[in-house]
Amino acid sequence: MTIFEAPGQFPDIFVDIFRTFFFRRGYAVCKVEEVVGKECGKTYKIGTSTSNCSDHLANIHGITQEHEEANVNQNQNIKDAFSKVTHHQESRQLELCQHLTDWIICDSQPLTVLESPAFKQLIFQLDPKFQMPNPKYIKLLIHKAYNYSKPLIMEKLEKDANAVSLTCDLWTGRNRQGFLGITCSYLDPEFQLHEIILSVQYIP
Repeated sequence: MTIFEAPGQFPDIFVDIFRTFFFRRGYAVCKVEEVVGKECGKTYKIGTSTSNCSDHLANIHGITQEHEEANVNQNQNIKDAFSKVTHHQESRQLELCQHLTDWIICDSQPLTVLESPAFKQLIFQLDPKFQMPNPKYIKLLIHKAYNYSKPLIMEKLEKDANAVSLTCDLWTGRNRQGFLGITCSYLDPEFQLHEIILSVQYIP
């Protein structure tokens, strides 16, 4: 139900309390929209009293002054709730960014997903306190993860692998750029298969 403003040249009581009638030459026309594109149009002759208008709003449209005040209070409560949202402490924000980076790496997600309005809305609904990082920051975390993981992978290979199998895969992207991927596969002492991507290099 849409409520229209009454003209400003009429007494404030009409505008401030009801906001639903158009006043002209001693008549009040109800402008409440009952269905999309169709207004009520009920007309009353008015003098010094607005009781007919207020009765019409209450009995026909269920609009009272208390109803309007409740709507105002509800809208204000929603605004207050959003304004009171605080961000995570730095340590928690960093932890969540690292989890986000893990998801991007493990599921091979593009960094452009961070700029998707739908993805941002999803994250906000799940955790309003989380601040979505920009792609440059996630790139920095990925480089840090690489520098941290590289010596651990080398140590693990020296410890668990007696022999390794290297697989090379060359493919061309939609932009006609070529890439070479190198994967290392081996069996550990428990005969569990492990696969590690050693490198993905651009081939001009």
